[in-house]
Amino acid sequence: MGQKVNPKIQRIGIIRKWDSSWYAPKKRYADLFHQDLKVKQYIFKALPDCGISTIQILRNTNETTINIYSS
Repeated sequence: MGQKVNPKIQRIGIIRKWDSSWYAPKKRYADLFHQDLKVKQYIFKALPDCGISTIQILRNTNETTINIYSS
């Protein structure tokens, strides 16, 4: 029997890009990760009927960019 692999995970880096793109020091990583999750949950709740397919969060040292992709 073979092992089953999630197709999204298998294609990251080849066909797809990561939904979030940023680097953080070890001490801040968990905080920023949870912040990303809260932002995504808020946007999906605030705009439930907009057909949002992906929310991409890009962080720089001084700014955060949120790209919302919808159909």
